[in-house]
Amino acid sequence: MSDVTDEAGGTVGLPAEQSFTHRWQPEDWSRFLAFDQECREPFSAFARLTLRSQVDAEEAVDRTFDELMDSWSGLADTRPNLIHHAWGVLKRHITIQARRRHAPRPVNPRFLDSSPGVSASAASSYDPELIERVQALVERLPERQRDAVSLRYGLDYSTREVAELMDISTDAVRSHLSQATTRLARLLKAADEERTNGKVRP
Repeated sequence: MSDVTDEAGGTVGLPAEQSFTHRWQPEDWSRFLAFDQECREPFSAFARLTLRSQVDAEEAVDRTFDELMDSWSGLADTRPNLIHHAWGVLKRHITIQARRRHAPRPVNPRFLDSSPGVSASAASSYDPELIERVQALVERLPERQRDAVSLRYGLDYSTREVAELMDISTDAVRSHLSQATTRLARLLKAADEERTNGKVRP
């Protein structure tokens, strides 16, 4: 503890300055900085896509890395799938931020061009109504399919990059995308049939 003189001429004890990394080994700190540099930008891009807000995205990502930092000393050594764990932490904090409001994540509907039952010209037209409908339907996909679609067609990441972020194989990414495309096409077709038959949902 160090002493400083206050305005009245007395002394005030101050705690000695401590670094939050005082419990870390130097190699742990280096590994954390490297992980932050590697993952912060793609994590931020996904958060912005999902939350549709730069401020909310930054808050979710900052909280993610704060949580990872708090447990890093043991985490880096004991978890072989660190990316997978960090991805889960990020999504939890995104969910917390999103509770205040709901905004469908934007995706490019062109990936539905080759789907049976969906007109290629319609999918490629960037019709605002179609885009809005696809975005709403993406939210109804299973979690892994939803993430794969958002990363691949919302952020335009390559299949390999999506696989690395989701900590799965490229074959698994392709499978998720294929299943998602089929399901979205089926949902769009069903919605169109309802409209044609005058059974539009309120």
